[in-house]
Amino acid sequence: MISIAIPAYKHAALTHEAASSVLQQDIDVELVILDDFNFVEPTAENLRSIESLRDYLHADPRVKCFSNDTQLPIQDNWNKTVSLCSGSYVKLIGADDRLLPNSLIDMEKMIKERPEVAFHGHLANVIDGAGMVVRRQRPYGANIIENPIDSVAALKGKLRQQVRFKEPVCNFYLKRAWALVGGYDKKYRFTFDVSFNVKMMSTFPVMLWNEYLVELRRHQASDGAQLPASLALTDLKGVVNDIGLALGSEYTKLDQAAADGLLQYRLIELMAQRLKRRPEEVGNLLVNNFPLFIKNPISYYWTGKFLLGRGMRGDVQQ
Repeated sequence: MISIAIPAYKHAALTHEAASSVLQQDIDVELVILDDFNFVEPTAENLRSIESLRDYLHADPRVKCFSNDTQLPIQDNWNKTVSLCSGSYVKLIGADDRLLPNSLIDMEKMIKERPEVAFHGHLANVIDGAGMVVRRQRPYGANIIENPIDSVAALKGKLRQQVRFKEPVCNFYLKRAWALVGGYDKKYRFTFDVSFNVKMMSTFPVMLWNEYLVELRRHQASDGAQLPASLALTDLKGVVNDIGLALGSEYTKLDQAAADGLLQYRLIELMAQRLKRRPEEVGNLLVNNFPLFIKNPISYYWTGKFLLGRGMRGDVQQ
């Protein structure tokens, strides 16, 4: 069985949508929801949304509902949600995301076709705050999806943004593998999910699929949009360093150039994102991180390639 895990906090109304998308699947499913609604501002609107959601969930025996008495760090909250699942495989989705119809059937097919794979990635339709599709994630190259990917190829591909497991809703994994790598850790705040992906890629055979199984919501009320840009860049530097350490003797100058290009791209992207909303951050970001641009010229090839991909597809690279 595949368990769907939803750690919920601010978005009770959107959590209702997410849960409905799970419970409407044409296959047996376990839905585990761990909520932090006790810590949401108790406005009349919030209380109505929470009460309506809980009534809906408690009426379905496939749902396991839990609430935190103490507000946990996000990494601990995600780990606790996964730990409460009884399925062999777990898919953790955001409380504001949605499954597409028949996606669980497709996931079971993937597992049966590739039982040796512990970590699966797929594609999403990106939706806005109102739930309207704004774009579709670009399919992976044919050479990427043909077979399971070993750790060296996966990590090198990650630096080049070719092997990307993207946002958590775009992945599912063997629960036993999640436990073996230590789950989501608190080494990073902004990129702790990317760090988890890297640990999985470093340890197990992984697989990417050109199947659209979910709807990924992007909006300014999301967790990541509230965090400082400097934290995003610092965390990504740490993840890139972790990849280099994991590759060891396999880490080449070309890998370093791709890594430098990724960091340069991310700095440019963060400055562009904050220029209108938080202009005071832009100057500090550039001054504190300008040395990133004093690199091997080969890195500029990757910077340009990532920027081109961003411009053509609107796809955040990290």
